[in-house]
Amino acid sequence: MKRRWIPAILLCVASLAPVQALAQAEGNVQLQIGLRTLDRDSWGEVDDQWAWGVQADFGAARWPVHLQVGLHASEREKRRTSCIVFFCDVGKVELKGTLQEASLGVVKIWSPGERVRPFLAAGGEIVNAELKDRRSGVDHEETSSAAYAAGGVFWQTSKSARVRLNSGVEAKIVLGADLGIDGTEESADYYQLAYLIGVGW
Repeated sequence: MKRRWIPAILLCVASLAPVQALAQAEGNVQLQIGLRTLDRDSWGEVDDQWAWGVQADFGAARWPVHLQVGLHASEREKRRTSCIVFFCDVGKVELKGTLQEASLGVVKIWSPGERVRPFLAAGGEIVNAELKDRRSGVDHEETSSAAYAAGGVFWQTSKSARVRLNSGVEAKIVLGADLGIDGTEESADYYQLAYLIGVGW
C-alpha cells in the first residue's frame, strides 16, 4: 500500500469536525522530534530510529478530553563502510528501516498551574513499515493497525495570551503492530521519547 493514503485519512477525519466548533475550540499543535526503539530481532541494526511528527488536539472547554490526530515517521539507514588505515569510504545503503503512521485518539490535559500541562493520551494508529536489506534481498512493505499510549508534560507561556508557545517532553509506546515479512511474523512495536514544541490557543 502506498504511503500517500496516510494524509488523506487525516484530512477525512478533520472534515468531520464542524467549522464552527473548531473556531470555538481550544487546543494545541505540537511538533515532535525524538528517538524510538523497535524490536531488535525484527529490525536488526536499524532498531533505533530518529523520529519526527506533528500532532494536534482540540476540544471545547467543557469537554473532559480533547480529540487528538497526528502524523509520525522514523527512519534509520546503515551504509557499507570500508576503511584503509585512517581513510574510510561510506558506500551505498545496505539496510534501511522506515515507519510512517497516522494516529487518532483522545488526550486528557490537566492545568494544575498557570503554565504546566501534564497529559495522558491513548488511541489507535495505522502503521506503514518498510524494511530494505540489500544483503539478503529483503524489500518488504506492510501495513498494520496498532494501539498507542503516551504521557508527558509541556509548559506554556502566559495563560492570558490568546496564542501561547508550548515546550515539553513525551514518552510513547505502540503495541499490536504485527507485520508479515517473508512468511514470518515480525513486530513494529516501539517505545519513544520525544521533545515537543508548538503552540496552544
